[in-house]
Amino acid sequence: RRARRAEAEAAARMREAARPVLESADLLGEVLQWLPLPRLLGCAGVDRKWRAAVRRTHSQPAFWRGRYRWEIERIGQLRKRALGAVYGAPGHTTKSKLYSEPFSVATFPWRLLVFPAGNQADHLSIYLDASDSLAGGAGGGTGRGAGGGAGGGGLADKGGEKDWKRAAKFSLSVVNQADPSSSCVRETEHLFNTHEVDWGFREFIHLDTVYDAAKGFTLNDKLVIEVTVEVVRPQNLPPSAGPSSSLAEHQNLLTLAPT
Repeated sequence: RRARRAEAEAAARMREAARPVLESADLLGEVLQWLPLPRLLGCAGVDRKWRAAVRRTHSQPAFWRGRYRWEIERIGQLRKRALGAVYGAPGHTTKSKLYSEPFSVATFPWRLLVFPAGNQADHLSIYLDASDSLAGGAGGGTGRGAGGGAGGGGLADKGGEKDWKRAAKFSLSVVNQADPSSSCVRETEHLFNTHEVDWGFREFIHLDTVYDAAKGFTLNDKLVIEVTVEVVRPQNLPPSAGPSSSLAEHQNLLTLAPT
């Protein structure tokens, strides 16, 4: 009897603590980025409310979209270091390539990948990387996509990790800092998965154009790259029987994504 009373009191405290979050879409969005849902959904008395609140959050188009700006300092030095350098370990910044800090869109982790001296090309090479960098994973992208169109980054070595997939439409931009209207923008979409963790353009913009100070793409030895990401539902993904109980279950969450 004491145990049941203590459990009831704990549930009441949890409901009281959860109320401000449940009533605020902004707060809920922050909570969903950092707290595992199973712990929240498993709390007695709040399961139904949490599921309804999560559904409301997922129904908002803004939840699935995000933007990230990457300012790369000392880009000239990084280019010189990259010239002739070997590729290095996949998923890690090396002399030949740079990864941005991780950022989150629709609770999923993303990074940008750039080759300052080109990826076996005389163009700046830029990719969107979907490896699980926020969770401490090394990723496995190789950035070996070919050609001027959208290309893959090669194979991932996830050490036997359970297969996952998530689709996204995204645009990449090398910002013209002298005249933003002259920025170089390319758009594409891709179904990221365990074996293709990055996607983008090997021939994004010619190196001579990027590093010519008169062109405006580098200013004070700084390069600026922006990306806009919209997570979408992969084609042929079967519908989920109910709301996702874990944000780590990528396929379940994506059944709620817009098509």
